[in-house]
Amino acid sequence: MKDSAEEFVHNLIIKNQEDQKAIATNDEYIDWLIALEKKYTGSQIKLTQEEQRKYKRLENLFSAISDFCKNNYIEPQITHEFYMGYLISFKGKLYEIGCVYGQGAYHFFRLYDDSRDHSIANTAVNFEDIKSGNLIPHTQMINAKQEELRIYLKNMINDGVPCQAINEVAASVLKRKR
Repeated sequence: MKDSAEEFVHNLIIKNQEDQKAIATNDEYIDWLIALEKKYTGSQIKLTQEEQRKYKRLENLFSAISDFCKNNYIEPQITHEFYMGYLISFKGKLYEIGCVYGQGAYHFFRLYDDSRDHSIANTAVNFEDIKSGNLIPHTQMINAKQEELRIYLKNMINDGVPCQAINEVAASVLKRKR
């Protein structure tokens, strides 16, 4: 029984990862979300069964965008106590994809009203970058700096500087940054 449950969970994870890649590498799903938003703007939402089935895939799109952002050192642009969201630029417009969480989770996608905060609009992630899956230039620079730091730290350790001394300096520098 345990093996079949583990196999079920493993297959579900693989299926979700495949769906994440599928919806994050083409425009179709976001185009569908935009059309759905326009269809229900200003009216009571009553999704059809097919719309509900497709809307549930939003969690996978959110996960794909979240993973891309984590890999590129991009923090969620919008955060509150029980909410986090990313801004994405898609076909010249800004959209917010987010997750409200607590005892469960609710994912949503909507056109972003950039009149609320112009500065945050400049931090939007381009969906073309997400589709390509490549590291953005900012990330390439960070990775290069991390490698320089690794080499420098190894040299310090090889030269006999105690790890405790290195940790204390690093902690004080990072504390000042916060």
